[in-house]
Amino acid sequence: MIWRDGRLDFAAAQSRAASSVTRARALAARHPASYACWDVLQHPDPAIGDCRSRPYTPRRAYLMELLADGGPPIQAVPATEDGEVAALWYDVLREQGIEGILWTGFETAQLTAVGRLDEG
Repeated sequence: MIWRDGRLDFAAAQSRAASSVTRARALAARHPASYACWDVLQHPDPAIGDCRSRPYTPRRAYLMELLADGGPPIQAVPATEDGEVAALWYDVLREQGIEGILWTGFETAQLTAVGRLDEG
């Protein structure tokens, strides 16, 4: 993600991805990017390992634990269990360049739905 002028700039991210190494480095210096994480599929601890069959709640806890000592440019996406908060995010985030939200049941192992803001 590249944040520019108060919103996400996907064109800037795509431009970097399609550039030569030299140009990509120059663009990265001018417009730093962040990596947003929303899940852990494989934990680095071999005792935990493959997380894909685990419910989302412990996977989210693992993610937050793994990122606890970090910060931007690697960060967890916001998450909520409050339906009203999720609905508010769905309504207001378009102005910031967010194209949709992902949601899942907290006790399910799989993503159950994907919502896009441009869907009717």
